[in-house]
Amino acid sequence: MEVIEPKDWLIPAELKKVYPRYYELVLNKVRASGLLEERVLEKLGIYLCMSEKEVATVAFPCLDGKFDYFGFATTNRRAYKWCLDLFHHFWRGSLPRSQVIEELYKWVKERPEVIQIFERMVKDQEIKYNKELIPKLESMGLIKQGSVTRLGDIVYQRLQQ
Repeated sequence: MEVIEPKDWLIPAELKKVYPRYYELVLNKVRASGLLEERVLEKLGIYLCMSEKEVATVAFPCLDGKFDYFGFATTNRRAYKWCLDLFHHFWRGSLPRSQVIEELYKWVKERPEVIQIFERMVKDQEIKYNKELIPKLESMGLIKQGSVTRLGDIVYQRLQQ
């Protein structure tokens, strides 16, 4: 199984209730089996979920930049090939997720002020604006729109261990 996610991915509000219980449980089982290869891309302007037989969902961003996760599904061979080619195009430009997480973790671990920002964000506490650090965290994909991203959350959880 192969997964690509954008570096600054925020779990959509409509998926937050379902995501941890189902998606993450499934991914954790596949991770434990060694059959999951996860990669990260700086920007990914598509949502694509497919198996070796069909396209379960392909979705593009709306005008406001948010995704319509309903998208469309197909078993049409030409559409499937197009989606597979598109997936491989993005795959070639992506980095292993573990490598990205390790680099982010090392960077954050050396900066106690970043850890404090994460702690305040996770607790929904006000953050004193840091005009240099906040944009840096956003450019690194650790936070977005005032929330901790999926990668930021993984790094923060690792810091707690």
